[in-house]
Amino acid sequence: MRKRKNITGKKNILVMDTNIYFNHFFLKLKHFSILRDSLENLNIEWTLPEIVLDEVSGKYKEKLTDLKNNIKKTNKEIGSLIGEEKQIIIDIDQDSMANDYKNSLREEFQTREHMKPVPYPSTTHKEIANRAILKLKPFKENGEGYRDCLIWETIKSLLKENPDSNLIFVTENRSDFFDKNDNLSTVLIEDLEKYSISKDRIQVFNSLFSLIRDFINPRLERLESIRNSLLADKWELKQEEIISKIEEVLYLKSVDISLPDSNCSEALINYINDVSIDDIEDVSKLSETEIIISLTSKINADFEYYVDHINIYSYDYENDPPPFEISDFDWNDYVARVYTTRETYMQFIILYNLRTKQMEITDYQILQ
Repeated sequence: MRKRKNITGKKNILVMDTNIYFNHFFLKLKHFSILRDSLENLNIEWTLPEIVLDEVSGKYKEKLTDLKNNIKKTNKEIGSLIGEEKQIIIDIDQDSMANDYKNSLREEFQTREHMKPVPYPSTTHKEIANRAILKLKPFKENGEGYRDCLIWETIKSLLKENPDSNLIFVTENRSDFFDKNDNLSTVLIEDLEKYSISKDRIQVFNSLFSLIRDFINPRLERLESIRNSLLADKWELKQEEIISKIEEVLYLKSVDISLPDSNCSEALINYINDVSIDDIEDVSKLSETEIIISLTSKINADFEYYVDHINIYSYDYENDPPPFEISDFDWNDYVARVYTTRETYMQFIILYNLRTKQMEITDYQILQ
């Protein structure tokens, strides 16, 4: 068993954008548990900017409001269907519940070790206005981006206040913070240099998945003997079990994938033809009872998606047929439902409990 280089010295300050918390309001996603368990060993301080706290609690309130409105709509539909008024009553005070949620999330960051909330930056309105007028990232060309700017100013403040620390920034907001290669925008790098902050002090990740895969895992203790046994299919967890779990998790799931003429970035896996394990990149020790397995799998599946009618009309079906089959041309007035068979590679992060022998796929993504 070979241990990886022990990471000591500089503290790593973690900042995550609002979009990382969406739909995981109470941080129940397994990746958040992996992150918490790694904070002390990897010298990470997980911070929650006040602007992110405000945005997340605002989204929580929006979600509650949408659900409440859906209940009202359902009541009306039931009444019109059965001819009498029957009310499903759900007593939701979204303002009070959103405030309670905000307080509980703030308290978690105040009371847990290696986690803390951070206040709004002290940047003046004039500085922010000037950035907006010049349309400098993270502001968009149309002038939007005030809240993103506050997040960026918070990042700069943390770097200035902690000169001996590095910073990790996780955001899915590619267009406002990244260049086309998913690196931090040169405009933002130049902004750091104005304050004599080296770009090498900040690492950016475009998802929680990539943070776990590319930052957390490489710094944990590596279990090379288990990795070799898994590759040879001679360990307690068999490849057949992993493949079965992958099939179970992927079936009828929407995934981000680029497909011909698709009118969006997602497609539904409606049939899985074949799954095989291509490589097991990493096996790491998270705790005395849990390990993390990172692997790549080759997937052959039928992907269902939607194509605008105008794109379907553009094909010469005799000489240049479309690279998909039409399952329902009249899906609606504008698009047809189609499917195509594709072989693609996907990366998976698996959490395995050595004591209970339970396996959980915590996340996955397609390698484009």
